[in-house]
Amino acid sequence: MPEVEGKKTGGLTALGVLSVALGALWVIASVWALLQPQTLGAMTRRYGAPELLTGSGVAGAYADAMVNLVLAGLLFAAGVGLLRLRKWGGRLAIWYAVARMVWSVVALLLAFVGPFSSRPDPETLGPGYAEFMRDRFGAVAATEIVAGFVLSVVFAVVLLCLLSRRSYKDAVS
Repeated sequence: MPEVEGKKTGGLTALGVLSVALGALWVIASVWALLQPQTLGAMTRRYGAPELLTGSGVAGAYADAMVNLVLAGLLFAAGVGLLRLRKWGGRLAIWYAVARMVWSVVALLLAFVGPFSSRPDPETLGPGYAEFMRDRFGAVAATEIVAGFVLSVVFAVVLLCLLSRRSYKDAVS
């Protein structure tokens, strides 16, 4: 009896599982991020810390959380499509990856504009906060923002690289 050769789908299965898991995790993280601006404002007032998330920064934080929620849902759906070896799953994953990278650039700009534009004058702050805002705030904030950007695009780049391979394209029907 001749052996029946099926499609080799181990890589797509792993990519689908990872997409579903990360999509679900990022849905939870995005919902949490929608609650953060209000919570962060209350905590800074409670402890007397300088409030950096004000005005357009708050609007940017909410916009970022909403777009991330939509992108997380797309990634989850794309993962389901990849697990079922559907062509739409591959296309949706590619659309997700491109949208994730574009939004990450926009979010990078929003992250730099928000806190840096609403940074309080160090002279109006207490001694510990004034020293931090004057000496270390710029470097710490820039490092966190750039690291967040890099981490947000890594999976999207991996997704695009893998889904551009002929073997992955052929495996989805």
